[in-house]
Amino acid sequence: MGTRSDKKGKSGESDMTIAPNVDSWFRQVLETAQEGIWAADTTGRTTFVNQHMADILGRTIAELVGASIFDLIAREDLDEALTDFERNFTSGLRRPVMTRLLRPDGTKISVRMAASPLCDHDGVVTGGVALVTDITAQERAEDELSLREAWLDAIVRNAFDLVVAISEDGLITFATPITFEVLGLEAAQVLGADPLSFVH
Repeated sequence: MGTRSDKKGKSGESDMTIAPNVDSWFRQVLETAQEGIWAADTTGRTTFVNQHMADILGRTIAELVGASIFDLIAREDLDEALTDFERNFTSGLRRPVMTRLLRPDGTKISVRMAASPLCDHDGVVTGGVALVTDITAQERAEDELSLREAWLDAIVRNAFDLVVAISEDGLITFATPITFEVLGLEAAQVLGADPLSFVH
């Protein structure tokens, strides 16, 4: 997803050549960004990562520069992720790619990657660069919410009490199964009806 000089500084960081003669302030923006920035060449060799990207992967910048992106994406997600990247690059679209990355201990990190091709002065694609967002905590929270909602739904639907939900316009939008049995009606006769119509 990018290009770099083959030389490394004493710190192990790459001499980034994403743009020629890059100004120090631009480099500082890349390295201090709160999103991960990951560049690689057309062979998938990492040419630049900022510190936040290294933190997401649980590695150092020196470990990542030169590493293959194919070794850092979860194996079961690799084919789909590469297909999505290729589709974006060939179509010119910038749809986020959802995938999982691997840390050294095998932990899988869910991320959203917005990738763009890098081209030379002749318009030839030399690699790509991606803005990477760690969404692991977000996905975990969504999974926990879905689990709680399913648990609550199961409790309500199997309750022996008559439970009815009414919309703002005063119509029944939900009722427990026991409600239909007590009324001796089908769900279609109850849902969407005025609850007062069942009061005698």
